[in-house]
Amino acid sequence: MNPINFEIKADLTALVESSNKVLKPISEGLAGIFAFVLQKPRKYNVISEIELEALAKSTRDKYNEIPYNNQTL
Repeated sequence: MNPINFEIKADLTALVESSNKVLKPISEGLAGIFAFVLQKPRKYNVISEIELEALAKSTRDKYNEIPYNNQTL
């Protein structure tokens, strides 16, 4: 079995810099999405699945107390 040998002798600095211009905003956007999704569990210090389900249930219960005419999605 032949070992795989990658010999890159070209200067890849320009490629890395140009890909960084694209990938950095994408990664920051994904980080923002995850932060938004996990905002409430972090706010209430939810660290287990049971606590997360309890938070979801209490949120549903509070939402169900709002009159239907006043609900927005």
